[in-house]
Amino acid sequence: MRVRHAKAGDEINVSYQSANMRLIFIPLFGVCLSGCIPVIHTAMCIDAKIPRGGERVNGYYEVSLKYPGHETIIRNIECESYYDSQCSTRGNSWAYREVGQERGWPSQKVTVNTEDHGPIEFSLPSCNWLVTGKSVSHHNSIIEVSEEPYFLQSSNHESHTYVSSSSNDAIKKTITINYSVDVQHVNQGN
Repeated sequence: MRVRHAKAGDEINVSYQSANMRLIFIPLFGVCLSGCIPVIHTAMCIDAKIPRGGERVNGYYEVSLKYPGHETIIRNIECESYYDSQCSTRGNSWAYREVGQERGWPSQKVTVNTEDHGPIEFSLPSCNWLVTGKSVSHHNSIIEVSEEPYFLQSSNHESHTYVSSSSNDAIKKTITINYSVDVQHVNQGN
């Protein structure tokens, strides 16, 4: 067997070999990656089938929505923990939902009939917001005004500015409304 050693000035075709390695590596990497996802998905599906009992949160939450010129709307919301499981790769985890609901969303909605804007539908804070102690001042990032979605643009205490969901800037509407949402946790002994 004769071995030829490279001398100065000899060209060595390394790029051809590295290109072949890339052609082999890319499909191999794709096969490995695609092989992992079904395993994770299967594990999440099995995990979702295991029944887990939730636990009721002590007491209830008294949520009040105050809109000027209207009676205060008060709703009592009872929450419980539940295992939020889906047969998906997003993963499963413990969360909170309203007692009697299958999932944590959607939350209760209340409608205020106004003279200047028509009916405005507000979502009350979800149990995830209530139990985890998140600020409820910005939970209403979307409201419906006369059945049209509006998105929160800015807030200053009880004054909230919303913009309509139109994709055309020329016909976007902006409204500013004053309201507040207050939450009181009422304990019911142990």
